[in-house]
Amino acid sequence: MFNINFLNKKIKKNKILNKLIFFKTVDSTNDFLKEKNYPTGTTILAVVQLSGKGKLGKKWISDKGGLWFSFIINKKEKSPYLYVVLSSVALVEVLKKYNVNAKIKWPNDILVNNKKICGILVENDYYKGKIITGIGVNINNKIPLNTDIPAISLKKIKNRNIDINSFFLNFIKIVDKYLFKIKKYKNIIIKKWIKNQYNLKDKEIKIFKNGKLMRFKFLKLSKNGDLIVKNEQGKKQKIKTEIFFI
Repeated sequence: MFNINFLNKKIKKNKILNKLIFFKTVDSTNDFLKEKNYPTGTTILAVVQLSGKGKLGKKWISDKGGLWFSFIINKKEKSPYLYVVLSSVALVEVLKKYNVNAKIKWPNDILVNNKKICGILVENDYYKGKIITGIGVNINNKIPLNTDIPAISLKKIKNRNIDINSFFLNFIKIVDKYLFKIKKYKNIIIKKWIKNQYNLKDKEIKIFKNGKLMRFKFLKLSKNGDLIVKNEQGKKQKIKTEIFFI
């Protein structure tokens, strides 16, 4: 399982994500960071989450063997979509190290062979200046049934147990690099995010805006990551990426 002494030693070398708090069991790594005041770069890692969650409040099953963690950036940011983007890109890059071809399903899922291996949830409290990124990756855990998207684990893909410490450190190292020079890497990250998108062309997507559920037909992503869609009246329009968080 997790070798916390080893992880702490390695993570201290990072520029941003260099503070690690470990739990065998926690309700939610995101909620823990929301409820308490921790410095930028603090990462909460848990063996099990009792109340893990996905987008729109859906429950995320977080059993032993998976990788469940969150990190905090203390910053006032009205549209923190870039934190979903850079985390998605980092996960695709880590999975490539395992010779796994993953795709990013807009806005926050990572798929392998059309099955979900990872979900990302960014929660933004602008007034308190907290951006919390929560990530759940199916590594060696049993896959839950009856999920909204069929799921898969890295163990199932590779037909062997995976070193979860190595996977975690690989991810944190990439994200730390992007965070440390976020302005420098912004355009590169967005290009990678678009390049690795799962094909949603002509599929229906649902977006919450101003408390209302809206349905669109997905056409494509623009060069800067905005959505090009058709509304229910058949009119083409552009939707800004920050809509993820409204």
